[in-house]
Amino acid sequence: MLFERIRRGQKPVFVFLAIMFGLGFVALGVGSGTGGINLGDIFNSSSAGSSSISDLQSKTRQHPNAAPAWRDLARAYQADGQTDAAIGAYLRYVNLRPNDQSGLLGAASLLELRARRTQTELTKAQALAAQYTTPATASAAQSLKLAPALTHSLQQALAQPYTNRIQSLQGSLSSDYVQATAMRQKLVGLDPKNAPYQFALAQDAAAGQQYTTAATALKAYLDLEPNLDQATRKQLQQVLKQLQAFATTPSTP
Repeated sequence: MLFERIRRGQKPVFVFLAIMFGLGFVALGVGSGTGGINLGDIFNSSSAGSSSISDLQSKTRQHPNAAPAWRDLARAYQADGQTDAAIGAYLRYVNLRPNDQSGLLGAASLLELRARRTQTELTKAQALAAQYTTPATASAAQSLKLAPALTHSLQQALAQPYTNRIQSLQGSLSSDYVQATAMRQKLVGLDPKNAPYQFALAQDAAAGQQYTTAATALKAYLDLEPNLDQATRKQLQQVLKQLQAFATTPSTP
């Protein structure tokens, strides 16, 4: 059945991704400024000042190749909670300034934020679909008065809106992580000895199921952090082995 194929087709990366994210906060101080990553600096250092979103939109229309205007617009959108619009503006900015690390960090961070939100919605949609498709949890179907007469095909029809939603969310999730990975790869290319850059690349690549890239980046991070505490290193080495295994395993159709 469709939902089961979708569920089985997802490699179990999120367990060790959670480990990686948790270890990232401990080992790297992500979000606190350690290693050059401080999301507050990225989003709050805008030179836009008191310029309104409408003023900045006007600037970008009048001067579409003016990179600072797109940067300031992205930050203004972010401050206003318009994540999708902020991502679009950041992508325009990094297209004009491909080597600007603050712009790449801003774009990647917002893509990751949106992906995490999408993952939450995906989990909810999968749970709803399971009510109709998983025998042990088919509570929604069983609660119907006609439940005894429900055929397998009818159960699938009831679940179809959820499976469609799942497919849409999976596409959005993959797209955001692929784009975030591209941003992280550019950052690593600009500063290959930056350990936090390598770690963040490993996270995004793994989430986007680009396992070879993730494994390479995680290995580079471990090589760049010889003084990492042994417990953290051991956990990340286990994650590395799993990533390397996924990289050499053919995808399930």
